[in-house]
Amino acid sequence: MTQEPMWFERIRFECVEAWTAIDGNTSLKSGENIFAGSLAIMHPQDVRQYVYILTPKTVPTFPISHLPGTVIPLGRLDLSWRSPFGEPGRLLTSVS
Repeated sequence: MTQEPMWFERIRFECVEAWTAIDGNTSLKSGENIFAGSLAIMHPQDVRQYVYILTPKTVPTFPISHLPGTVIPLGRLDLSWRSPFGEPGRLLTSVS
């Protein structure tokens, strides 16, 4: 959520080696990001959800159970934006 408008220059999910990621934010017809162009502008109080579909590269032959609270590294987000006055902003999350 934002209190001032911002324009997203880049929104990318970089998955770790064990996973394959499909960007669910692209149009099936054009293959372009659905939040590109005029929709790249996020207005005050807007909320968005970006979808990435993760598939493991190798599927184990038996189910793996993880203990509650276990951290499973999936990847990291790389976001960059500009404010109404052109100031850049960036958020790069860590993998773990």
